[in-house]
Amino acid sequence: MENEQLLALALALSFLGYNLGALLTMLPLPFQGVKKWGYVIMKDSVYAAVLSMSSGIIVYVVTYVQNILGSDWSAFDSWIVERTGFLIGWKTAFSAFMAATSKFTGGSFVHTVFEPVTKMINYALTTLYSILSVSLIIRSFYLKMIFLGILLLSVPFRLTRSVGAYFIAFSIVFLIGLPFMPLFISEFSYSQSLPSPPSDTVEFVFFDVKTALGEPIPYGVLEGFSSNRLIFRYLSDENGVINAGFPDKGVPMNTTYNVDLVYLGIKTMLVPSHIDPQVHYTFSNKLLPEARAYVNLTAPLLITTLGSSVGVFRSHNLEVVIVSYGSNEVTLKARPVDGDGFLIIRYSMGCNVVISGQANQTLLKDWSWGGLRGKEARIPISNKNDTMVEITVRSAGCTEANKPRIKEVTYLDSIGLSPWKDFSRFAASILLSWVVMPAIFVFILGVISAALAYLIGGSKDKVPFKLW
Repeated sequence: MENEQLLALALALSFLGYNLGALLTMLPLPFQGVKKWGYVIMKDSVYAAVLSMSSGIIVYVVTYVQNILGSDWSAFDSWIVERTGFLIGWKTAFSAFMAATSKFTGGSFVHTVFEPVTKMINYALTTLYSILSVSLIIRSFYLKMIFLGILLLSVPFRLTRSVGAYFIAFSIVFLIGLPFMPLFISEFSYSQSLPSPPSDTVEFVFFDVKTALGEPIPYGVLEGFSSNRLIFRYLSDENGVINAGFPDKGVPMNTTYNVDLVYLGIKTMLVPSHIDPQVHYTFSNKLLPEARAYVNLTAPLLITTLGSSVGVFRSHNLEVVIVSYGSNEVTLKARPVDGDGFLIIRYSMGCNVVISGQANQTLLKDWSWGGLRGKEARIPISNKNDTMVEITVRSAGCTEANKPRIKEVTYLDSIGLSPWKDFSRFAASILLSWVVMPAIFVFILGVISAALAYLIGGSKDKVPFKLW
């Protein structure tokens, strides 16, 4: 139905309502309620007729207010398109990256980091699409909505008066106010961008730490220091591999640093102990996308772990010769080179360890570290006799794992870069700026529309049906 036809029908309904009201007032009935009913219908009909004949003025005033306030739909469209394209681009990148890393070690962590951001992007896209749909409806049909509102206001007996008033108010308020959403959001929210990848300060590597016998060291703690300041602390897995990889860990790219190892609470040196990235990083594409390089480290003072949960340490001045070695037993000969030396056998609670040999005495004590508890046997070895002391350490198995409860310190955190925090802030920024604030703005426009509808439609929505 064309706009002219809507106005003609509204005017005809207002004439019909006026005649019905006049008829009710002139009925020879002794009921005052019926006559009041007629007066109300006549008044409403006159009001509807005035609105119908003033529709051109209403449209002109709306357009004039738009121009005075600077309501610019082109700026609104640019704002929507820019943000929609931005969000779609990031959503595509995140989805592709999560799919690429899903089959690699650490893929679950990557999914955990990116999932909240992806959800916020979906919420923001849904919000922007909804607002865009409303804006297109308003711009395309606001005249028809105004004229349809006038038509509904003209229906006698106030049957659709409130609906018609809200149609008129909604089209006017959203036509003028919706283009101001970008300005509202920029004034009352903040923008948090994603961090740029630290391409010139951070490298992502794997560390492979072995004992003196070449065994992997499960659940060892690698600590890195620069100028006597702790810059990272990473825990190895059950295979002795320390993942300092993408996206949340890292190590220095161009700066040298020192490393040492803590195993079962004993700090021991590593070789090399001073890491030069230019010398000690070995690059391999096979490690992508989690890392670009690996570093091989050896703990020369940690002789063996006997599988796990046991550590056989020696003093730096002790010369050791391995007599026999198996998965759960080692026999060695030891002799101090300069001064007295010692061996330390430390094992977790629940391990059945037997020590035998030519040691003069064994000092036992309890230890605890990182939530672990156990026993430590310290075997002093004197240099008085220039002979090798033979010692056998046998492990009959452990009932408890030796994984400590250690809080890791990532290199990215130590230099003020944290992907988890940055992505969380980015997700919060998207939620606030592109979901919450637009919803608040639409709610404000809805409240204004309701107030204007109340002004247009009047305070009473029902006809007094009381007859007397």
